[in-house]
Amino acid sequence: MHCWRETTQSQYTTYLNKWLRYSDQRGSDPDAPTPELLVDFLSDMLFDEKASISALNTARSAVATILPEPKELSAHPLIRRFMRGAFNMRPTYPKYCTV
Repeated sequence: MHCWRETTQSQYTTYLNKWLRYSDQRGSDPDAPTPELLVDFLSDMLFDEKASISALNTARSAVATILPEPKELSAHPLIRRFMRGAFNMRPTYPKYCTV
């Protein structure tokens, strides 16, 4: 965690704390997230609470940093399908209508 900048630490800490609480409630190992459990976390704790796609991406990245190979979890087909579906259901829009 010392390699992260202060802003990254503050962003990731929020989602890692939520992840720890969620995995504790589910009785699972927080240090070994499965793709299914991560999708449940993103869906139950964030998407259902109207979190933005940016927040979902940050949470996914934060949880993936726990693993020795973070890209394995982030690139998993189930995670990618969930993120694509979340984006389709809640797309991002430009901040301004005209430029």
